[in-house]
Amino acid sequence: MNYRKWIVITAAFIVAGLIGYQFNASKEASAVTMEQAPKKNHMAPSFSLKSMDGGSYQVGGTRDKMLLLNFWASWCGPCKEEAPELKAFYDQNQDRLDVYAVNSTMSDKQEDAVAFVKQYGFTFPSFLDPQGKVSDLYSIMAFPTSYLIDQEGIIREVIYGAVDPKELKKQISRWSR
Repeated sequence: MNYRKWIVITAAFIVAGLIGYQFNASKEASAVTMEQAPKKNHMAPSFSLKSMDGGSYQVGGTRDKMLLLNFWASWCGPCKEEAPELKAFYDQNQDRLDVYAVNSTMSDKQEDAVAFVKQYGFTFPSFLDPQGKVSDLYSIMAFPTSYLIDQEGIIREVIYGAVDPKELKKQISRWSR
């Protein structure tokens, strides 16, 4: 009897180990590493999302204006500090720059994200990323993270942390055609 019990327990551990190994292997295969993350002076990965107000927007390829692609979460302290300045900057520079705010909803709550957009009065398109597909595509590991993309669809700056409006203005002048 003890021998059978021992075999069943051992088999259970082996099966559990194989399941855990398969889960980790598939998880690692789908994750984007920092080496694979979009980089400065390379094309921005393409995607399309619906905004919170129902509009459909695309990133990738040529565009009329530069784009600041901003990834954020409602619980993020630096995102809360950045939000008023980002809105003010956009309001003053929307003739030269589009801003797309992507909420990494996989690590946030949708109702909190919607409340955040209302609280800070975002006038630029704001998106929910509930499965984290766009956040994974851009290898987002911290909030806020922003990508400044030129009119040709090339990433010109990757900004980790809150956007500095003065520095952003310099970068737009430098890269805008």
